[in-house]
Amino acid sequence: LVEHWNRAGSPPAELADAFRTFVMGFVCMPYTHAVKEANALAALRDGGKSEMEEGDGEETDADAEGVVNAAGPHMPANLCGSSKQSTVVDCALRYFEQSLKPNLYRVVPEIEAKMASLEQADAEEASSAFPRPPGAHLRMISPALELVKMVTAVLALDGDLAERVQALRRNLLAQLHIRDFSAEAQFREPCRTARLADVACRWCHDVADLDLNRDSQDVDGERSWWCLKCGHQYPRAEIEGRLVLIAQRRSLGYQLQDVQCMRCRGLRTGQLTFRCNTCGCGFGTRSRPAEVREELLALGEVARAHKLDYLGEVVQWLL
Repeated sequence: LVEHWNRAGSPPAELADAFRTFVMGFVCMPYTHAVKEANALAALRDGGKSEMEEGDGEETDADAEGVVNAAGPHMPANLCGSSKQSTVVDCALRYFEQSLKPNLYRVVPEIEAKMASLEQADAEEASSAFPRPPGAHLRMISPALELVKMVTAVLALDGDLAERVQALRRNLLAQLHIRDFSAEAQFREPCRTARLADVACRWCHDVADLDLNRDSQDVDGERSWWCLKCGHQYPRAEIEGRLVLIAQRRSLGYQLQDVQCMRCRGLRTGQLTFRCNTCGCGFGTRSRPAEVREELLALGEVARAHKLDYLGEVVQWLL
């Protein structure tokens, strides 16, 4: 199994390791169970395995169990059992109740106690403990809180565990003395998204859509974008020129947009009309200023992380 979590690049290294331990364990344990069940069904269907097939099956099981054991020392390898009545969902539920929950209840207070010195120090010093990848815009201070939000957000993707994950999240937040519905307890994407469509490679002519913050790589101290097909670098000047044009057109579109009624959504026809002739409600813009500002800030983060000076100046002037 290969993992690729952009979220794991935001917290400090020790929290990223804990995040991978819990999430990979949750993924690998049902996977191991599914592999064993598939081998058993194949053996029954074929009427018995040959010696070569037995060797292949044992190697597959051993590899899967090795992944599970590598995820953490507190994870029992035989948690799902070998009963044919056990399903993958039952295996995930047992792992969640018997391994993941107790380990989270143990690890979160330990991290909170270990990082207490940072929380008692200056806020800027505490925030500097978190790396700042391209596009990062949230100010994080509590490592234990961020770990709880990360792990529970991923586990909640499994619909069979939604209620159990919600209860686990509530209890973990209570340990940290944080209300369940407070603003700081809500999971938010820590990295702004800035996508650029139809970027063509000059070498192989392959066309791809780039996430400018997540798809960039640091080579020799300079962040840039590289073609996944041939490995050549995309032209930075061309990308910067397209981003400048996007920022200018977005600002121009906001200035020239139609004004509509906030209730019936009817467009204003008179330049001096203050109230809608149909319902009497006030007028407002179709796109909110916060949306435009968020898009420009995302482009500003791209300019900061990749040292695109011209784009940075344009975005700063438009803001």
